[in-house]
Amino acid sequence: ILKSDLKIAMVPFLILLHFAFRKINDNVHKLYLEHEDKEIEEIQGKEDRWERGNRRKVAKNVIVLVVTAILLFFIGNLLGDTLENIAYEKIKEMKTVGFYVSKKDEVKTLDLIQWCLDDGMTVAVPKVKGKKMDFIQIHSLDELSKGTFGVMEPSGDTVVDLSDFEAMIVPVVGFDALRHRIGYGGGYYDSALDKTNCTKIGLAYAVTQVENFLSDPHDINMDVILTEYSEI
Repeated sequence: ILKSDLKIAMVPFLILLHFAFRKINDNVHKLYLEHEDKEIEEIQGKEDRWERGNRRKVAKNVIVLVVTAILLFFIGNLLGDTLENIAYEKIKEMKTVGFYVSKKDEVKTLDLIQWCLDDGMTVAVPKVKGKKMDFIQIHSLDELSKGTFGVMEPSGDTVVDLSDFEAMIVPVVGFDALRHRIGYGGGYYDSALDKTNCTKIGLAYAVTQVENFLSDPHDINMDVILTEYSEI
């Protein structure tokens, strides 16, 4: 409990550090532009100023994205297991659940999958076949190996029907307050979720929440999004 509380306590500091960096970066960027624009006005035309301005904006956005990725890496290491505990409490009474197998900056799921296997739950994870994604039952994490897109996939072939799921744990790249989900753009999960009435649970870090946006007609909203701070 103390370890979990300590991890949660560190998150506001990391988030404040992230926004402080962005503020400092904006101020330095502004001063730099004011100085450089004076020189540009003397030696270049409007077209050159526009081109150089665009290059500077691109460079700034790349820096912000890199810092955000680093922040997510540290938050993931600090709070991944906390979020797995939150998700477990949500599904522990269920019999059949689908999971994504986490990678990179996604909320970790391997421990969560193991806990559910230990409980005797029917667990299934995705396996991509062309433009289709099946959910294959597994009995052990040892059945996973690197597959499509470098994601760990099951070696078996026992497909669990989508109608059998009570819940599906879904990866979330970004989300809004209306439970719209930003994925990786392949549409694999949207296609699968469209064929099931199970509870759709997205796992996300609070820092990835964005302003409300309009989703595409084929996008499937989450029923619940769990973050380290709240249930949305």
